[in-house]
Amino acid sequence: MSSQFRPQFNIVSPNRWRLRVRVAEKSAGGRAKVRRALASLTRKTCVNYRCALSRFDFWARGRPVSDGLVADYALLLHGEGKAPATVRVAANAIAFREKALDRPSPRGRETRQAFRAIRRRDAGRSKGPALGLTLAQVESIIRATEDTRTLWGWRDAALVAVCFYCGLRITSHSLRRSFAQRATLMGASLQEVANMVRWKSPAVVARYCRNEIASQNAARRVFCPNES
Repeated sequence: MSSQFRPQFNIVSPNRWRLRVRVAEKSAGGRAKVRRALASLTRKTCVNYRCALSRFDFWARGRPVSDGLVADYALLLHGEGKAPATVRVAANAIAFREKALDRPSPRGRETRQAFRAIRRRDAGRSKGPALGLTLAQVESIIRATEDTRTLWGWRDAALVAVCFYCGLRITSHSLRRSFAQRATLMGASLQEVANMVRWKSPAVVARYCRNEIASQNAARRVFCPNES
């Protein structure tokens, strides 16, 4: 392996190290092109692409990017338990960098076949919408954070309470969904809940609160049989 293709290791801490591979962007001009291309993305996408490329470069160990290599990497990620969406982000990041370097896309027939295999493997594994937190669970979280008797704990307790009781959205958390489910149980209509939590359509409420709606309907049939 020539010096320009040899991976270089940077020691970050005694228990953590990072591999830098400059194969795909070995010239200063190539690195500048990639930086300019990444700067055109949103901050979150840029961070996701940088992380995905770093992991891919570590795994590739200097091998030229190709259709077969991307396909192998996609199957490896999914085999490790990564979600199809995460695998697709990795493939998109690799193709994005290749495009920035004025190279053809590495996603070809083999990559498409790999993603078809991933979809087949993932079929039936869907868990459906995440369950929202119950009122008891939310109150337990609030009490636990309050019990720390610190400014940070009181702040976190206030944030959780405001987000839950106002139906606000937090990335990767289900407080807004919890609010919607509780409001549905208390008799609010789908449109009212959609307006309160700022969802575009009552159909979203119906999907996330289908268990609560079914419970309401069952109770109505049992306790109000004459209700039209």
